Amino acid sequence: MESRPTIAAVPARKRVSPLLWLLGLLIVAGLGWSGFWAFAASQTGQALEAWVAREKTFGRIWSCPNPKIGGYPTAIAITCPSPRFDGLIFGHTYSGTLQGFYVTAPLMQPRDISVSADSPFAAVSKDDKVNFQLAWSHLNVRLNGLPQDLWQAAVDGRDFVLHGGAGALAFGGKVNDAVITAAQRAGQDGQTLDFNVILNGATLPAIDQILGPGTPADVAAQGSVTKADFETGLTPAQNLDRWQAAGGRVTLASVSLTRGDTKFVARGSFALNAAHRVDGHFDTKSSGLEPVMQHYGIDPGLLSFGALLGNLLSGHSNEPQQPAVLHLPVDIDDGRIAVGPIRTSLKLPPAY
Repeated sequence: MESRPTIAAVPARKRVSPLLWLLGLLIVAGLGWSGFWAFAASQTGQALEAWVAREKTFGRIWSCPNPKIGGYPTAIAITCPSPRFDGLIFGHTYSGTLQGFYVTAPLMQPRDISVSADSPFAAVSKDDKVNFQLAWSHLNVRLNGLPQDLWQAAVDGRDFVLHGGAGALAFGGKVNDAVITAAQRAGQDGQTLDFNVILNGATLPAIDQILGPGTPADVAAQGSVTKADFETGLTPAQNLDRWQAAGGRVTLASVSLTRGDTKFVARGSFALNAAHRVDGHFDTKSSGLEPVMQHYGIDPGLLSFGALLGNLLSGHSNEPQQPAVLHLPVDIDDGRIAVGPIRTSLKLPPAY
């Protein structure tokens, strides 16, 4: 009887559990997402560093001793518990602190960042002669485009209160609502900075000094700055010298101030000359400023006659005019101000 060869049994392959496949995919996806989050976090960090560099251009140095990065997995969040400030504010050197500084950004748009800060900001001058505190109920800053692209910035805040002192002199001010936007764009004359400023319910010493004490005012300004190409390695004065030498100019499409029955609207442009003084021309429309004009030795009646004569000579005599509204040119030559046909004794100091 012929014997048949014995065939060895082949062991069956073990099938991998679907749960193990799912676990592996989750691990790979988690590692990929973590890597993407880390990359996005670095992009947000670069944008923040670019903003700090721009601040340094204007002599303002911000530092964060112990930053913390979080927000994983859907956002990026940078927290700075006690940021410090050292640098120039209105031409003087100060050091100051904030209670807290927070930066957040969507994961898919890491360079579209939002900055918020805890009130107040307290600062003291280098010589200890001036100190002030700025408080608010809400403050948010939006930054977009830094560091590679043309940037945009927006500030939105409420209930600003400033108080401080310079020796025996106390000062302060309030703004109910503030919205400030700025955006850089490329133009035929190089980089141009467009800006829009809205201050509602403002009680400011500069306004009270001109108009006298009164109710809060609403202030708005919209315009652009040409040749706005500032170098981070230069001081503010050096950047302004470069801007003036390049023919930089500020154009105000509209600037307005309203307080009660007093209204002022203007448009025009100005620049700085080699002596750092203002040269410019503005077309203005105002009402309720007669007491202010008289205070500075300007006869409103003479101005009204000059405005009427100008309308007659320009062929606009048939246009309806309100007697209380003055349409006047304002010229600034080397800082000296002329209103209509009257050359006043007012002279603006050098910008720096």
